[in-house]
Order: sequence, then C-alpha cells, then structure tokens
Amino acid sequence: MTSPVRRRKADAGTTLIEIMVALALFGMIGAAGFAMLDQTLRTREQTDGRLDRLAALQRSLHIISLDFLQAGGRSMVGYAVAEAGAGEGLSLGSGVGAGQTVTRYVLRETILLREFQVAGEVQRVQPLTPGVMAIGWRYLAAGAPDWSGEWPSEAVPVSQIRAVEMTLTLAPGQGTVRRVLALPDGMP
Repeated sequence: MTSPVRRRKADAGTTLIEIMVALALFGMIGAAGFAMLDQTLRTREQTDGRLDRLAALQRSLHIISLDFLQAGGRSMVGYAVAEAGAGEGLSLGSGVGAGQTVTRYVLRETILLREFQVAGEVQRVQPLTPGVMAIGWRYLAAGAPDWSGEWPSEAVPVSQIRAVEMTLTLAPGQGTVRRVLALPDGMP
C-alpha cells in the first residue's frame, strides 16, 4: 500500500521556513539599500565641498581680475611681507589723491587676502581664498620678450605692464591655479 500524500489546504497559511526566508530576503534588500544610500550621501558631501571650494576660488579670481582691469593710472609694487608665514604679496596702488584706492594681495597663514583702502577710510581686509599654500606673481613688461618674476623696488606704472601672472599653490592634493591677466593699458 502506498502512503497517502498529504496535501495542504488552500487556507492553511505559511510555514515557519517560508517566513524565515522572506525575512532574510527583506533584510538583504534593506542592507543593500542602506549601503547605497550611505554611499550616495558621502559622494554628495564630497561633491558639495568641492563645488563650494571651486565657487570660492572663481569668485576670488573674478575679484582680482576686476581689480586689474580697472587699474588704469595706477602702479604696481611687488613686495616680500616681513610677517612670519605671510609670504609674498602684490600692491596695486595709485598716486596720492583724494578718493584713490590702494589694493594689496597678501597671503597670511593659508588665506589669500585682499587689503584695500580708500582715502579717508580705514584699511579693510577681505578674505578671498582659504587653503592657499603659496602665491607667485610675474609680469610681462611692455616691450620685454619674457616674463619677469623680479618686481622692481619702485612702483611700475600699469601702462608699462602688458600682463600679470598669478600662480596659487593650493592645499596638498588640490593642485595649482594659474591666471594670466592682460592689462588694458599695457595691451598692444
């Protein structure tokens, strides 16, 4: 005799094994979803930080470009700042007179600063870009064949300079930014 085969009734419900398999699958899907969400948030955080840094750098370069484009009638002086860790700077000044602006770019600690003063006002300091390790300036004098990194000790009229090159060495792993600014008075 053959043993009778027991068949489940249609309304019998689920077994413990079926529930455990379903919970295991649900747990694996949940863990994979959490890992994907975590990775997405980390990537977004890194991207936002880089985009913020890039936007700040672009704003700084735009401000510096505007200063040089509006430099007509001024003079430039390169100098080594005597303060510890301050690095080198560049002064974009003007002759003596009411309402004249003097602008200096200087690196203090790891922040590129724009110092400016309008006659009759106190000197103001505008932080431009943090995370700058070094700054370098060169200029191309009118009629000169090559760039010069040695600024003269006296002021050079902007009309005698065709272009200025600024090189920013950023924090390790972030590279170097080089900007060449053609000056309106010095352009051929």
